[in-house]
Amino acid sequence: MSDPSLTSPWLTLIEYSVKKDVSLSTLRRRIKANQLKYKMDRGRYLIFDDEACDVNEFLKNSDHSPALEEKMQKLKRNLSQANEEIAELKMLVSLYEEKISNV
Repeated sequence: MSDPSLTSPWLTLIEYSVKKDVSLSTLRRRIKANQLKYKMDRGRYLIFDDEACDVNEFLKNSDHSPALEEKMQKLKRNLSQANEEIAELKMLVSLYEEKISNV
């Protein structure tokens, strides 16, 4: 079973932020300036990632055993979760640094 979010060229703001090492506020500014290809899905911004298309082509042309496929999906989910946690922690650090500089 394949998770469509793992092979889709559309990434959430957090996923794109972590992958491209760009802050969330910068991404929002770029969206407002129409500098990124994006869409709204259930109230969330999704940003188009050209690199994901290359990965999709590789996956389509590869033969994977079911056990290997399951392990890959688990690793991708773990990586995605870790990336989201890192993005949240970066945001907290930024908030705390801003709070300290205002004191």
